[in-house]
Amino acid sequence: MGDDLLGVTPLPSVEYPITVSYCGNCSMPIEKKRQKRGGKGMVKAKKKEDVQKKITVFVAPRGKKRLTVVVGLKTFDIDLKSAAKHFGTKFACGSSVTGDDEIVIQGDIKDDLIDHIPEKWTEIDDDSIEDGGEHKR
Repeated sequence: MGDDLLGVTPLPSVEYPITVSYCGNCSMPIEKKRQKRGGKGMVKAKKKEDVQKKITVFVAPRGKKRLTVVVGLKTFDIDLKSAAKHFGTKFACGSSVTGDDEIVIQGDIKDDLIDHIPEKWTEIDDDSIEDGGEHKR
């Protein structure tokens, strides 16, 4: 029977024993990590377009209560999650990120928010903040 083990024979161009290097972070073989295929691991780079940098703040009625909605902070490269957390602690209310570039804050704090945003983030000037009034989302 010899070297033939269940129909598998050693290849003449391969040096045995085979050593495989593994990644320290994800424990995948390094050879597999070098493969460029699609899938969940591939992150597509989004092209930055010349988007007008403008923040819109408006109030949306919800029954008897009102919500303040902030749209456009992402155009200034501001982390929406940390901004929502900051608004919630500053104004003592609930705040959450609801859309791709939208933060919803509980309560009618539109006027205070328009004054506070340029103080917190100096790269945003008063001219780039638009008061959207009151309308449904």
